[in-house]
Amino acid sequence: MRDATAAVLQQLGYGPERAIGRKEYAAHYLNIKWGPGNLDMDWFRSEVGKALSGQFQTLTAQAPRCYNSRQT
Repeated sequence: MRDATAAVLQQLGYGPERAIGRKEYAAHYLNIKWGPGNLDMDWFRSEVGKALSGQFQTLTAQAPRCYNSRQT
């Protein structure tokens, strides 16, 4: 979720402060979903900021393995 949010914000040219949770946006409406649950959005924004500044190692996808034959 962190990396996906960072990728979208980077593509749009925005910083981590533009990440907002539903509970922050629609808090004054009654009976609105309160997502993202127990996730602290300030912590999440700081993690997105770290991802945008390159503090995390990027993972590359591994090639899928063939499971047609049993491998031990």
